[in-house]
Amino acid sequence: MKREVSIMSRIQVSEYSRPLEGIVQNNYVVDLRHRTCDCGIFQTFKYPCAHVFAACTSVHFDVMTLVDPIYRLQTVLKVYRNEFPPIGNERDPNMIDNDVNILPDPSMRRDLHGRPHSTRIHCAEDMIAREPTGQAKHCSICSKPGHTKKKCPLKTGPRIG
Repeated sequence: MKREVSIMSRIQVSEYSRPLEGIVQNNYVVDLRHRTCDCGIFQTFKYPCAHVFAACTSVHFDVMTLVDPIYRLQTVLKVYRNEFPPIGNERDPNMIDNDVNILPDPSMRRDLHGRPHSTRIHCAEDMIAREPTGQAKHCSICSKPGHTKKKCPLKTGPRIG
């Protein structure tokens, strides 16, 4: 991606996805004073987007000054300074149970046997491809229709080696 920056009272950033292929440019206006960008990412996450980085680079401005303090390491470490109080008993909140066992819900366990189930969402083309074609199954051992090699009568005992 190529970014061009034109300097005005607000900075306009032009973004080209593939300039050699003739794709139309997208223009974004970045206002560093008010901490806004037309894409909306800068206002939403309070963290500079790619357009803000391009604008700051063009005017030689330190982009780290625009990062919200909530993302800074000092702020994150302040969370761990606090001591969290233990959870009390259901009947008496002031009494603390030290021998509480938290057990996982057995109905939430996944089945460890066999292959995992696919979570893929099938589209219309997949459903058409899954329709039966009218062809009978053929065995790869005897080449007869109606069964597969798993149920073939000509199949001998289990193979070793």
